[in-house]
Amino acid sequence: MREIRNYLQSLFADSAFRNPAVEDETEDNAFIPPRLFIGALPPKRKHGQTNEDFPFIVIRSLSGEDGEENSDIQTQIICGIYTAENEEGGSNDIHNMLDKIRANFLQKRTLGSFELQFPLSWTTGQDEERNQPHPYYIGEITANWRTFRRTVLQSAETEIDVYGTGYR
Repeated sequence: MREIRNYLQSLFADSAFRNPAVEDETEDNAFIPPRLFIGALPPKRKHGQTNEDFPFIVIRSLSGEDGEENSDIQTQIICGIYTAENEEGGSNDIHNMLDKIRANFLQKRTLGSFELQFPLSWTTGQDEERNQPHPYYIGEITANWRTFRRTVLQSAETEIDVYGTGYR
């Protein structure tokens, strides 16, 4: 997940999407790069405080399978944007965000020790329960990755870095 997050952070570092927390688009921070999260959006804050998650990208693992020599991991990349434009503008913006990720994954095909597997799928959500109403738009990319398993055991420091301090 970190490999994907770091890659997308650099990919969108110079991108600017509308920040719903700033009302006047001529003000500072009216356009910002997307916030990136692993797993889920952060918990909601107390009532009355601003808590704008948009624009965002959430990277999560859905499932995996270990083979004799490799492991396959299915990931989901959820993108969310806000627009001050009409529905057509919002639809265009979310498709542009998804297209940028897809085009770069298809061109690069490897992130660290992970190799992209086909198919690479995407959706902007036909399911009305998932569909965010205007002026917010959601899109998802499902990417499958393959990595060859290492037979060498990791040090405790590396395991703590990868799995967190609760892992022992």
